[in-house]
Amino acid sequence: MKNIENSKLSLAYSTPRLNYDRIVAPIASELALLDTRIQDLIERFVDPFFPEATLLCKGGKRIRSVLCLLFAKAFTNDPITLAKTVSVSTYIEGIHLCSLLHDDVIDNANERRGNMTLHQRYGRTGAILAGDMIYIKLFHHFLHSDVSSVMDIVIEGAIGMVEGETEQTLIAIKELEPTVPEYLHSISRKSAFFFQSAAESGAVLGTENNSALLSDKLRNAVRVFGHEFGMAFQIVDDILDWNAEQKDLGKDLLADIRSSKLTLPLLIFMEDDYKKARKLIETAKNGDINELAGIISDRGYLDKAYQVAERYAERARTALKDLKTNTDNLNELVEYTLTRKN
Repeated sequence: MKNIENSKLSLAYSTPRLNYDRIVAPIASELALLDTRIQDLIERFVDPFFPEATLLCKGGKRIRSVLCLLFAKAFTNDPITLAKTVSVSTYIEGIHLCSLLHDDVIDNANERRGNMTLHQRYGRTGAILAGDMIYIKLFHHFLHSDVSSVMDIVIEGAIGMVEGETEQTLIAIKELEPTVPEYLHSISRKSAFFFQSAAESGAVLGTENNSALLSDKLRNAVRVFGHEFGMAFQIVDDILDWNAEQKDLGKDLLADIRSSKLTLPLLIFMEDDYKKARKLIETAKNGDINELAGIISDRGYLDKAYQVAERYAERARTALKDLKTNTDNLNELVEYTLTRKN
């Protein structure tokens, strides 16, 4: 395992070797414009009803939009095309924000990026309506924009996201225990497909003035990269929930465990020692997650989950080799994703 330093809790204590700001430096001006557009979108669409919604769009790394912009930039420096890509990235971030609003309701989360969640202020109905409002107005604007050529791509990713969340929720409602393959299928739908859409949208826009640059083979390579990158990203996210350095260790995990939404480190434990895992899951449901978290760490289940993330990351890197443009920043983004701490 090349990106971690020790065998136990190695990911939790590793320091990212790559600086995120340096990776996104080629698209810094586009990201600054994106932030302004997102702020404006929320202020116009939601703030008249839910003034605190603006706080929820602050922060975050805009990873999906970064993929979209980096792929566009890999093919062109045309300012008009890049401006269109910022518009698409705004829609992508808006859809992602809607999903966060609804996820917070589903997970009964209290905080989002250090701020009280919308449903804590306005109740579940208020948060659902806020998300619905953004969805509807986004697609109305998207439909009448000059970037409707990639609308189907973005919508397909959004559909996958909702279907994946639905599949995971139905498994939880039925109190079924997901297997590792079922978990991977679920995150493929609810997370990786949207990353795939973001990457593909950027590549399509970046080559719209010369579509010959994006053959079917290269377009498929972009899609593969986006999907495999998204898989690695989500698995690392789930690993970080078990990070012993987090001051809020246990809060999100307890919510997931109590709702039967089990992630990869725990599923690997269950495959290895089902009886012990079930016993500690029941203990965790009663509020004591320390022993479960300790075993997940001490037995190396975090590292085993991390190895799965690395395999997806390697597939993403391999897909990039088919592209004839400079993909250094995309490769570095893969490395950053594997070594990030939040």
